[in-house]
Amino acid sequence: MSKIIVQRFDYLKGAMDIGGGVNPFYGSAPIGNKTNITDDSFRYCVRIAKHDEDNVVRAEYAVTYKALGEVEKEKIVSKDFDFSPEGKDEAQKWLEEEYAKVNV
Repeated sequence: MSKIIVQRFDYLKGAMDIGGGVNPFYGSAPIGNKTNITDDSFRYCVRIAKHDEDNVVRAEYAVTYKALGEVEKEKIVSKDFDFSPEGKDEAQKWLEEEYAKVNV
């Protein structure tokens, strides 16, 4: 079972269809056997974002002990995917692949 869990596409969209806000989804996964609050972990977020004029599914991560919102922008790795349920699935797969690279 994957340690990278992402909510459904409909959850991420939130109430945007009626002019409301979207729901970002944040998560974290341990690296190795480290489980203390001060140990680095794989912190990630999947959310709806704007790229030019189009909506995209954006996946971001950083390896840090800090909350993702407190990490310097240059340390966050991100990638955009199609604005669709399939794009959400691709974002989750990409995060799983990136997690496998750092969880050695």
